[in-house]
Amino acid sequence: YTNGVSKSIAKQLKVSSVGSGYKVKATLLTNGQFNKVAGNGANTYDAKKLIEIQVDGKTASTDVNMEFGPFGSTSTAEASVLNKELDVKYIGKPLNEATVKELLGNGGKDTKAKYTIDVVYTIAAN
Repeated sequence: YTNGVSKSIAKQLKVSSVGSGYKVKATLLTNGQFNKVAGNGANTYDAKKLIEIQVDGKTASTDVNMEFGPFGSTSTAEASVLNKELDVKYIGKPLNEATVKELLGNGGKDTKAKYTIDVVYTIAAN
C-alpha cells in the first residue's frame, strides 16, 4: 500500500448523447467521507486523502463533486454517441504510517478495518 493500489472496472458507465457531447459528474456521498463499517480506526476519513477516480482516462481533483470531460464536440452530429461504454478506474493513494494508524486504530498485527463510500454518477450534455 505504500505505492497505492488501483481497481479498473471496464464498461462501468454507459452513455447516450445526441448532438452535444457530454460530461460525467461524480458525487461522493456522505459529504466526501469514507465511513467505517468495521474496525477500531477513525469513524470517518476524508476521501480526498485516499482515492482518485478516472473516467475514460480523464482525472478530476478528488472532491465531493467532480466533473470529467468534456467528451466530444458541442452542437454537432459528430458528438453523438449511443450506448458508449466508459471504463472507470479507482485509485487508492499511497498510505503512510500515520494514515495506517488512523485507519486501523491501536489494534494488534491482525487488526482489520473496512471503510465504504458511495459514488453517484450523472451524465449531462456539454
